[in-house]
Amino acid sequence: MMLFAGDRVGGPGGRRVYPELDSLSLAELETRFRVSLPENPPTKVPSGPAHRVTLMHKNVTKAQWRTLERLSGEQLLDELQKLRMGPLLGCRTLTQMYELGRRLIGEIVVLEPLAPAHRDELFAAARPTEIWRWWPINPGRDRSSFDAWFDAALQGTDGHFATLDSASGRPIGSTSFCTPRPEHRGIEIGWTWLTPSAWRTGANAEAKLLQLRHAFDELDCIRVEFETDELNDRSRRALEALPARFEGVLRDSKLLSDGRRRSCAYYSILDHEWPSVREALSERVAAARARAPRSTPH
Repeated sequence: MMLFAGDRVGGPGGRRVYPELDSLSLAELETRFRVSLPENPPTKVPSGPAHRVTLMHKNVTKAQWRTLERLSGEQLLDELQKLRMGPLLGCRTLTQMYELGRRLIGEIVVLEPLAPAHRDELFAAARPTEIWRWWPINPGRDRSSFDAWFDAALQGTDGHFATLDSASGRPIGSTSFCTPRPEHRGIEIGWTWLTPSAWRTGANAEAKLLQLRHAFDELDCIRVEFETDELNDRSRRALEALPARFEGVLRDSKLLSDGRRRSCAYYSILDHEWPSVREALSERVAAARARAPRSTPH
C-alpha cells in the first residue's frame, strides 16, 4: 500500500500548516491527502507541490485498517507511525514535514525560499551573460525570459531559493533542491547560479554547505546528487572540490534548443561521506570569511 500526501503536514520550526490535523479522521485524511485504501493502490505517484510527503507500507491488513478508522488526530498519526507508514525521508513522525522551503542562514549567504519580492533584484543579478554559458536556457537574456523562468520556479515542484548576500541582503543568485525521492531518501541539488561578482567569495561553498547540512542532518538523506554539463569544467571542478564523487556521464541525454546534444556528468555524496565533506566545506568557508570579513547575517 502507498499513501500520498499532496500538501504539507508541518511547517518551519514545527509550526502546523494544517492545525485541523489535531482532529483529522482516516476518511478525512484519505480525502484531503489522497490516501489510498489497501484494496485500491495507486498505479503511479500523483503530481503535487514540492512539499509532497510520500509514505509507503505494503502489509496493512483490513483489520488494522478498521482500527485506524476508529482513530483521529494525534492517535491516528501515532498509530500510522507505529505501522511504519511514516514518511521515509526527513519525517520521523507524520506531524513532521519534508521541508524544502526553510530559510537557511549562513555567514556569507542566506538561502531564502524564492518569493515575488526577489524578482527585480534577482533579474539584475542574472544579467551577465557568462552565468549562462552552460545552461540549456538563458533567463538573464531579457525581462520576458527571466520572468518565464522565475514564474516557473515559483509554481514548480522543486524547492527554489534566492541566494542573498548576508551583509547586504541583496540577491546574488539562486539554487534549488530538485527531484526529491522520499521513498529512497535521495535528493538533487541543482539549478545553481551566482552573479560573477560573487564568484570565488565562498558564497557557493557556503550555499552547498547549508543545503547539504539540511539534506543530511534535517531530511535524513542517504544520497545527494548533482548534474552538470560534461563540458562545464568550472562546475565540475567545484563539485570535485566539495568533494563529491564522480559517477559517470550520461551521453547525449538532452537535446538543447540550439541543436546541441548535452551529455550530463553526475556526482553524488552519500551519508557516510557527509562528515568529511562537512569538515572540508566548513574549513573552506572559514578561510573565505577570513579573506573577506562580513557582518552578522540578517
